[in-house]
Amino acid sequence: GILPNLVSTESQMTSRVLLALLLSVIGSFAHAQWELLPGTASAIGVGARGDAWVIGVDQVEGGHSIYRWAGNDWQIVPGGAVRIDVDPQGSPWVVNSFGNVLRLGPAGWQLLPGLVRDIGIGANGAVWAIGVTPTAGGYMIYRWNGRDWDLIPGGGVAIDVDPRGNPWVINDAGDLFRLERGAWQRVSRRAAAVTIANDGNVWMLGRQNVPGGYSVFRQGENGWVKVPGGAVALSAGPTPWLVNSDGQIYRWQQQRQNRRQQGKAWQERF
Repeated sequence: GILPNLVSTESQMTSRVLLALLLSVIGSFAHAQWELLPGTASAIGVGARGDAWVIGVDQVEGGHSIYRWAGNDWQIVPGGAVRIDVDPQGSPWVVNSFGNVLRLGPAGWQLLPGLVRDIGIGANGAVWAIGVTPTAGGYMIYRWNGRDWDLIPGGGVAIDVDPRGNPWVINDAGDLFRLERGAWQRVSRRAAAVTIANDGNVWMLGRQNVPGGYSVFRQGENGWVKVPGGAVALSAGPTPWLVNSDGQIYRWQQQRQNRRQQGKAWQERF
């Protein structure tokens, strides 16, 4: 009875080694197009020039610490927040845990009017926000007019803005809408987050749980193309950056992308 047990044990070990190698290959492939950067974060914002800012994971007044990417590491900036985006001049706009909106200027943080839950800034400088007043679809939607917020019909829970200044909103059912010529058009279902790059490319987190958070998609000509990797937050300027469920920060490596192969291998329609 000893020999069969030994054979069985050896077979199990071989299977485990092969499984580990397979998972390693899959993991390497998943991150082949994503460059791992130092630090940990809970939210991220990237401006049109590529200025990247993150919200950390430590607890401070107003939320978590705020950091700016300095090219090879993160530099802490005084303040605390829970949400962030970056304008074309590289200045961050943040939402803190009290719902206050603050914009960083030469004299420091400037408190702006209103209370919001999320904020999005387009490559043209247009700023939109999700407020705190409940309505159908989530919470009321506002557009910054330079001095205050204008109420726009609709409701959502998350927002970003495309290069032309049009908002893309996810409602409480996970539907993704784009405001085009004053009318909301549904673009997709099952969305958790969205960001639009300078070139108009739309990146989205789906609702499917994968290692690292939610599945990552890029909008293709014939539907949504699934991109290897998983995330809980993302933001794009010239290229997308993401944060996964472990707080790791990744930046997309555009030169490694093969759109034709990715389209064939990962295309999924919603």
